[in-house]
Amino acid sequence: MGRNPARTRSEVISVALELVERDGLEALTLRGLGAALGVGHTSVYTHFKDKHELIEALVALAAADVLSSNVPIGAGPRTRLRDLASRARQSFTQHPRLAPALLQASGEVDSAVELSRAILAELKRAGLGGRRLIVAYRTLETYVIAMSIFDFGGAPHHLAIRVARQQSIDPATFESVTTEAAVEALNEEAYVAGFELLLDGFDIHDN
Repeated sequence: MGRNPARTRSEVISVALELVERDGLEALTLRGLGAALGVGHTSVYTHFKDKHELIEALVALAAADVLSSNVPIGAGPRTRLRDLASRARQSFTQHPRLAPALLQASGEVDSAVELSRAILAELKRAGLGGRRLIVAYRTLETYVIAMSIFDFGGAPHHLAIRVARQQSIDPATFESVTTEAAVEALNEEAYVAGFELLLDGFDIHDN
């Protein structure tokens, strides 16, 4: 029986994302991806020269989703930065096992670069400049990525891991956070609270 014809680039990316969500980023291989697509693994190479380039495509997909904002054009910098942080979080929530891919991307992903430029633009609109501007940019970028990797890095068991960790630290303090649903709610509350504190710390407001 012959192989199915080569798939499109978008189909390859879609199936790669499914495999990452099922088995994790480390388990993704071009040979395994070809098998999942029903084509020879050499067909995958017509779209991606190696696994690193494929990972960059997955990162680009996530970054593009973050950039697709519906915030009104006249919204202030604080509102827009909140929206970017919220959309980034939503992307990680939908694809939790993709979080480590951000560390493997080369930084040459166009949509990821545009996302960074969008953050810088809002910080400038808020009146930041010089060293304070680049420190604020670096701080917000690190917070969003690091929090997501910390919260989702153990996916699909990340919530159970957090429940066990909190119970080993202090059961009495975390007595209201003993279910995975409660941990998930706490994670999101802490993410928003931390981002708001950073915005306050850099005196970023809607002008």
